[in-house]
Amino acid sequence: MALRHVEIASIFPENERHIAFTPLRKNIYDFFFAHKVVFNYIVGVGIGFLVLLTSGGIWIVFPVFRNEMLLFTASTSLSSCCTAVGVFIFSPVTNTRYMSPVLVLSLISLIGFVAWCWIILHKIQHNPLAN
Repeated sequence: MALRHVEIASIFPENERHIAFTPLRKNIYDFFFAHKVVFNYIVGVGIGFLVLLTSGGIWIVFPVFRNEMLLFTASTSLSSCCTAVGVFIFSPVTNTRYMSPVLVLSLISLIGFVAWCWIILHKIQHNPLAN
């Protein structure tokens, strides 16, 4: 016989049965909940795919620019794309929380790509004749 929520909650002390916010914390939470930014999952998939094409193309066409940061960027963007494909294939509903890692991985790969660009530009500016 299944227990009800009230019966299960009654074994805990009164102060542990719910989340209690101070008025300031409640106002902060309400503000962030009301003004949250919601991204469609296609944004993460698009960013990851574009970074994968760019970093993969640079890795193949320009071997002189290969370094650890470009490898990291290509790897994380490939992970983002593979996660999106895996969720699309194996999940009955693709517009769910399972797509959340795609945006995070895409942003990490985008940050890595910007860092790689900065490293290459810094290297070219300080020593234009070196590889």
